[in-house]
Amino acid sequence: MSFLTRGSQIKIQPWSEFVELDRFGFPDSKDMLNRVNTNLEFYTGNYLVIVAVVLLLTLFSNTALLLTVLIFGGIAYFLFFIRSNTIDLGGFVLNLVSQAAILSVISVYFIYRYSGLTLFYTTLLSLVVVLVHAFLRKRSIKSKVNNLVNEADDILKNN
Repeated sequence: MSFLTRGSQIKIQPWSEFVELDRFGFPDSKDMLNRVNTNLEFYTGNYLVIVAVVLLLTLFSNTALLLTVLIFGGIAYFLFFIRSNTIDLGGFVLNLVSQAAILSVISVYFIYRYSGLTLFYTTLLSLVVVLVHAFLRKRSIKSKVNNLVNEADDILKNN
């Protein structure tokens, strides 16, 4: 899962290659894990786009959820960028980490309150689409080479 730490190297692969129908098929049981790992790493950018689009569609189709996210996004922007210091509440000092923790808990409550299970199902749908593609998409030579280069890079960094 080293692809999660390669933020600057994430690329969106060509969509024509991503959905090339003749490159789909069930893997052998011994090749399954390699295929999923290679595809997750190679198509990370495409998967992120899919997740973002699904989440944005959900957000824009649920007005209460959209307003909740905008309100808490505004509060977070104010707390961490406009007024990025501690808050004193009657002798109790809240540093930035405490503020973030409190805001996160309150945000999760309200987002869940106003989205119900919609956000859960949206996340689940995104996860299923990504994992099904990663499972069924046959690895290309390009993705195999990319995987080998990344593994070698990880070995060199750890030594």
